[in-house]
Amino acid sequence: MNRVRFLKIAYILILFIVVSAVFIIAKETAFPDSLIFLAVVIIVCLIPGRITGYYFRDFYTARRLLSQKSFEKSVEHNRQFLQAYIEGKKV
Repeated sequence: MNRVRFLKIAYILILFIVVSAVFIIAKETAFPDSLIFLAVVIIVCLIPGRITGYYFRDFYTARRLLSQKSFEKSVEHNRQFLQAYIEGKKV
């Protein structure tokens, strides 16, 4: 089993456990509190992907362009990412 397949399986298991825990907690709490709790859980689950997407946007764009064999554009986005890293603007 390679690393990517292991991480996908681990992600699905963790997601299943978290969703199960959320539904059990929501079932045990009062109705208005459960809606607030579910909203907070959904927001917290969405934050990590948004943070990396914001800070590493140029890096991910450069990787995608590199896989598409668009080398010059990839280098440009890598330079932008490294410049932001050196200046401390984003990372």
